[in-house]
Amino acid sequence: METVVIYLLKSACVLFLFLSCYQLFLRKETLFAFNRWFLLFGVIVALFLPLTYYTETVYLPADIGAMSIENSKEGQPFNAPSFSWTFILFNIYILVTLFFAVKLVIELYTVFGYLKTGIRTTTDGYVHIRSTENIKPFSFFNFIIYNPNNHSAEDLELILAHEQVHTRQRHSFDILLMEIVLLTQWFNPIAWLYKRAIMQNLEFLADTQNSVVQKNRKQYQYLLLRQSVDTRNLSIINPFFNSLIKKRIVMINQIPSRKINAFKTLVVLPFLALFFFSFNAKTEYQLYDSAGELVAGKSIELLINKNTTEKELTKMKKDLQKDGIDFTYTVNHNEAKEIVDISIRISGKGANGSTFNNAYNSSNDDQAISPLVIYIDQDQNLVSIGTKGSYHSNSVHIDSDDGQVWINSGDERHRDVRITKKNGKKLIIVDGEEISEEEFEKMDVHMGKGSSKVFIHTDSDDDHDIKVVEDEGNGFFFIDTDGDEEPVYVIDGKESTSKKVKQLDPSEIESIDVSKGEKALERFGEKGKNGVVEITTKKN
Repeated sequence: METVVIYLLKSACVLFLFLSCYQLFLRKETLFAFNRWFLLFGVIVALFLPLTYYTETVYLPADIGAMSIENSKEGQPFNAPSFSWTFILFNIYILVTLFFAVKLVIELYTVFGYLKTGIRTTTDGYVHIRSTENIKPFSFFNFIIYNPNNHSAEDLELILAHEQVHTRQRHSFDILLMEIVLLTQWFNPIAWLYKRAIMQNLEFLADTQNSVVQKNRKQYQYLLLRQSVDTRNLSIINPFFNSLIKKRIVMINQIPSRKINAFKTLVVLPFLALFFFSFNAKTEYQLYDSAGELVAGKSIELLINKNTTEKELTKMKKDLQKDGIDFTYTVNHNEAKEIVDISIRISGKGANGSTFNNAYNSSNDDQAISPLVIYIDQDQNLVSIGTKGSYHSNSVHIDSDDGQVWINSGDERHRDVRITKKNGKKLIIVDGEEISEEEFEKMDVHMGKGSSKVFIHTDSDDDHDIKVVEDEGNGFFFIDTDGDEEPVYVIDGKESTSKKVKQLDPSEIESIDVSKGEKALERFGEKGKNGVVEITTKKN
């Protein structure tokens, strides 16, 4: 919905640029053929320029903050508005658009009715429709519709000469194209003025670009003055008699303009360029590692700073939804309208079908938040959220399908730990070398500055426990249960809820044990069938 609104606003701005240029430099000129193509070009640009983007690539270091992945389908939106004025206004817009669409269909049906009931003849390649209805002469593409009984032979010759210009130059195409624009731009007064300018210029063209009218100029002007103005003409036709008679007479007698005057319209080009580079840019983030090499397979999707608006956050949410990723958030602002608190949750499915769920919270009292960078790699099932320019890059990935665990740290004590299963036995690889479980227990494996030691145990093929996983620098931890249902949560020996678990301060956690399968059933009975998460705090 927001994408549609942005498109309509951009399209309206382009129409305003071209109409302003026309009113300033062309309206009083007799360059009617040039004016036609200038106005038509403006309509086409207004339709397609808002859909055109250029990509600006921003290069950032890969060590941009902490990351956690949780293979779980759990995760509720932080903000789920129950009432939206935007939604109501958008539906009103759709209803009015449908009204104008129906009106256009009715007018087309009326014109085709004249074509069907009138007497058809072909003269010099033009199809004449002689109607018995009391209608004003008009043309529609290659058809000229009129009632011959309403006009003398001399007047009819001038009228047909005028309408033949409309049909020969296919002026109906211009009008129908503008009608399509008005279907979406009916709320925009500039669009209505633009249509009026197009139709006015087409009449000037038909008045001046035929030899019959030029030879009988005085009689032609008297013909225009003798006819009453009928304001009930259909909007999709080229009527001979209309409310522009005075201006048409003035233009018929106007001294021809110099063709060089058309170059004044080039002034629109720098404004179009400014519009394009100001509003049609897409930023693409590319990561590079410490060696300066580009990191493949990862693309940063979001960049959030203290001045990020609600509209921009909503756009981020919509963009991620296109990739099947749910992005929910809550923000608080200070008096300067800067973001001081932000909570983020990202969930979706990776390329292998596993679900992921990532959360981030930041609170700076009344101080603005530091810039946050979020990048997502669905192929690797990874999501990263962290402050821009951070020197510590941590990642944890747990794949429930093959039992693999990666722990990566970005400081000088970096460890690349991989724990997997081979032939039913646990295999521990640290920095590319296989080690025993006893050696691993004794190792200092760090998750970055300010974090505690991490132990990972795999008790069986179906269960695993994860103890002491915390990151004081980023304020969150993760729990992997390898399941789709809610496990049993136990905090300091008492059953609890996932909501209370999320409210825990990671720095207060002593250990986290995750049990599944027979072990969980032995200890907690049937309610432990979805696993058990036991948390022991340092206060206990």
